[in-house]
Amino acid sequence: MGFIDSIRDALQTLRQSIDTDDNRRREYLRREAALGATLFGPVPAGITRSFFCLDETTWVWHESWVDANGQTQHVSTRYDVYPNTIVKSQNGRPMAMTVEELENFTKAVSAYYPLIAQHVYGVSLQPAY
Repeated sequence: MGFIDSIRDALQTLRQSIDTDDNRRREYLRREAALGATLFGPVPAGITRSFFCLDETTWVWHESWVDANGQTQHVSTRYDVYPNTIVKSQNGRPMAMTVEELENFTKAVSAYYPLIAQHVYGVSLQPAY
């Protein structure tokens, strides 16, 4: 089992250990999403961004903003992670991932688990050497 797998499992255990109250679980997920959004740098003014791990295999990136016509726009990108592939869909439509996007996604996932564990759940996850 690699480092990512071990910290993913640790985060899942933390999630399961919190109160089973649905509202509390949603609050933890909202906190994860807000903190996850910071992995990509500062969120520009007027944009709402979230990035979070929904379950063992599903990651979500969401942005919304108001366009020049005053209309709210949304982009939701879902990444379904399987052992040998990642399936990306944007606003429900399958899309190919670029090499750069795959690299950025991998970096974000690697940084996500320790960040969330520490700042949302108060646990420090360190790699085992």
